Amino acid sequence: MTHDAPSAPTSRTQAAGLWLAVLSAASFGLSGSLASGLMDAGWSAGGAVVVRVGVAALVLLVPAWVALRHEIDRHSEAAVHQVRIEVPAHEADAPEKLEGWLVDQAERWARQCLSERSPNPV
Repeated sequence: MTHDAPSAPTSRTQAAGLWLAVLSAASFGLSGSLASGLMDAGWSAGGAVVVRVGVAALVLLVPAWVALRHEIDRHSEAAVHQVRIEVPAHEADAPEKLEGWLVDQAERWARQCLSERSPNPV
C-alpha cells in the first residue's frame, strides 16, 4: 500500500478560500439586517428564519454539489454510493446465512462497478 504525500494548497485555492471566508462573514453580518427588514415588512420571526435558511441552502448548493466528487489525487477519484440490496424472503428466514449472502451481493456489485471503470478489474 502506498501513501501519497498531501499536496500543498495553491495560491488559487488559498485565494478562493479567502474569498469564501469574506463572503461568509459578510453574509453572517447581513443576515440580521435581512431578518429585521422582513419583520418590519410584516413577516413573522419564523417566516424570516425560513427565508434565511432557504437562502443559505441555495448558496450552499453549489459547494455541496462540488463536494460530491472526492478527488484523491490527479489520477484517481472516489464516489460515494448508497447501495440497496433487496433480501429475498428465503434468505431472511436464515439469519445465520444472511450475513454471507449480503457480503456476496455487495462484492458482486463492487466488482461489476470496478469492471465498468477499469480495464484491469481486481
